[in-house]
Amino acid sequence: MPLSSDKTYLEAQIDSFEASGSTGGQVGVAWGWYLLSPNFAYLWPSTSRPDAYKLEKTQKIAILMTDGDYNSIHCKGVIAQDSTYGSGSISEQINCNATNGEAYKQSLAVCDAMKTAGVQVYDSQNAKDLLANCATDSTKSYDAQNGDELKQVFHDIALKISTIYLSH
Repeated sequence: MPLSSDKTYLEAQIDSFEASGSTGGQVGVAWGWYLLSPNFAYLWPSTSRPDAYKLEKTQKIAILMTDGDYNSIHCKGVIAQDSTYGSGSISEQINCNATNGEAYKQSLAVCDAMKTAGVQVYDSQNAKDLLANCATDSTKSYDAQNGDELKQVFHDIALKISTIYLSH
């Protein structure tokens, strides 16, 4: 979903998510950056294109959440044979290794690039080591164990990134 201020539609999209199967988390991290980076603006409709970095009234914030390990990597668009445990059955895997390497290394490379560009990265620590290293700093790392805790994490992040402006 492109960037949008339509809260109702966004919440409906989130409510439709279901945890199941394998986790190609590196793909989610990359698409998070694609949504925020002006370098990828051509991917989005003109009304949803990300602003330039370091504009005075613009914050670039990525919130990464996962329900498990980043265990699925791909070769030729199919689950690679060097994916880790829990990444589909053998019959769903192709007979070649991932060309981009291991999922955690891919994710950390994208996280580092986002942070270098000025994106603040928040995370949930289900994949603790990866996401702790991915977060901009330790104050932006959370460990939600259930849906209620996850809602509280989003609430806490919203409070941290909200800014009150006083005007005449």
